[in-house]
Amino acid sequence: MTTATATPLRPSRPTTVKLREPGDVIAALPPLIGYHPDDSLVVLYFANSDDLEIQRVLRAPLPEAADEEDLIAFVCDNILSSGATAVQLCVIGGGTRTPAPPTDPGEPAPVVALPTRPPRRALVLALTQVLHKQGVEVMESLWAEHTRHNAFWQDYEHPDLTGAVPDPDVSLLNVATVASGGVTYDSRETLVNSLRGEEGALKRRSCRLDWHADNTVPGGIPTAGAGIRAIQAELKNIADGSFKITDNLVVRLAIALNDHRVRDVALTMTLGKESGQAAERLWLELTRETPAPECAEPATLLAFAAYHRGDGVLANIALERAEQAQPGHMLASLLGRAIDAGLPPKDVLAAINNSQRPGMDLLIPTQATSSD
Repeated sequence: MTTATATPLRPSRPTTVKLREPGDVIAALPPLIGYHPDDSLVVLYFANSDDLEIQRVLRAPLPEAADEEDLIAFVCDNILSSGATAVQLCVIGGGTRTPAPPTDPGEPAPVVALPTRPPRRALVLALTQVLHKQGVEVMESLWAEHTRHNAFWQDYEHPDLTGAVPDPDVSLLNVATVASGGVTYDSRETLVNSLRGEEGALKRRSCRLDWHADNTVPGGIPTAGAGIRAIQAELKNIADGSFKITDNLVVRLAIALNDHRVRDVALTMTLGKESGQAAERLWLELTRETPAPECAEPATLLAFAAYHRGDGVLANIALERAEQAQPGHMLASLLGRAIDAGLPPKDVLAAINNSQRPGMDLLIPTQATSSD
């Protein structure tokens, strides 16, 4: 029996939900990830096989057959660096099931027909074997055609074990997630689009930011202290419910966060027990409402906040937004590599603060494989 904790975008008190059946695990994936995954490998991490509380969730797109070895290497490295000693594998989509191989014509026909096999068996078998060699137990490996109501699921090791996925929208985990303020999106694309603001407002603010860049006089840029105080004021507004997005606010905070001294202090605000939730809400709103290239700064802050909360999906999507807004953004690149390496959030912050030291690539190895 697996347990999962609802981790919404603006989390309140965590709620523990018990997942008793394989179908319950499949139904829990959308609220765990934040959307319904398609053609994906999802890995649930556990500290050990006796403590079945999910520690981390990794989602990766299913690769072409020629690229499966790269995915296996990436997943194994990520699992080992996390300290997990047990995992559960879930393949979503990836093709159609294949009939079992026919028996030799010279042999008597079997009394019971062999069950049809789920797709991507070779990938699951290879990944399982590599993990076993590394001392990681694969407790269960499941396949489902999708994660929506009544989807067919099947166990890889015991293909005669099958069932239908219960309705994810009424699953206990989804109910707990919604009650805590979280949202489950229909697809990854829908989640990505939720971080894009209204086009007219973005153009308006972009023009104002361009004007400020062209007309700033010496000494006219706000000090770092003023920028930090402006952010602290908005965190208080979020806490008391008076926060409101305006063009003036977005432009003022975009200018403030362009000062990397302000942005680096803003990173530490995410770790505060009292300010963390409000900070993530602020970075989310600014990521959505700030035009490119300035939105790279709040998007990177949002990525760090999401990663600190355990939401790797939102963290990766926010980093993608930062990279699109400002290709080669140094902090976004560094943070992405730190997340890929599985560094704890506090170590990530320490790495960022010491990013000018030589040998940083040894601490944060570059990963070529993209995943959530």
